[in-house]
Amino acid sequence: MSSASHRTTMRRAYNTITSAYGRWICYVFDEPAKALPLEGAAGSGDSGGPMLMQAGDPWVLAGLTSWVDAQSTVRTPGRYGQVSCNVRLSHYQAWIMSVVTAER
Repeated sequence: MSSASHRTTMRRAYNTITSAYGRWICYVFDEPAKALPLEGAAGSGDSGGPMLMQAGDPWVLAGLTSWVDAQSTVRTPGRYGQVSCNVRLSHYQAWIMSVVTAER
C-alpha cells in the first residue's frame, strides 16, 4: 500500500562502514550487542536510495543503495549478518563533475 507510513516517511539507520574499495562501499547489519543505535539493513525497494556519511560536521552523499552480498552467512533480507553494498560515488566523481559542468 503506497500510503502506508513506512512508505511516506524517510527512514534512517546508522551503520559502520566495513569496506570501501573500487566502486563499492559496504557495511554489515550487526547484532544488537555490536550494533549502533538504529542500525539497519537495505531491503526490497531501497535500491538507489541515499547512503550518507558524516565527514566532520557536514553529512555527504557517499553512495547509492545497490545490492546485498549473496555470499553472506545470512540469506534473508533484514537479518543480522547481512552485508549491504552501495555504489561508491567518489569512484565516479571525475565523471560526475564532467557531466554536470559540461556545456549544453
